[in-house]
Amino acid sequence: TRCAVTAERSLLRALGAGCTAPVGALAEYAEGDFGPEIWLRAVVAAPDGTWTIRLSMTGQPDAAEDVGRRLAEELLTEGAGDLMLMSEPVA
Repeated sequence: TRCAVTAERSLLRALGAGCTAPVGALAEYAEGDFGPEIWLRAVVAAPDGTWTIRLSMTGQPDAAEDVGRRLAEELLTEGAGDLMLMSEPVA
């Protein structure tokens, strides 16, 4: 759905993750206990797979962009920026 894609793209944009970044995001729209919600899961990994950060967050479908941005902030707090730098080619 549109809200799932919005959350995923928002997370990638907030991380500054390009096509080669070791980042994965998957959002799902579901009926939660209190109505519809979006569930966003994300992973950032070292190129060799020795270090990964996995986090998830739920929120309202109409706040999908905010959910992606907030989860990206949490990933960065946990060290995702360092992992993404490890995957950049050396010039």
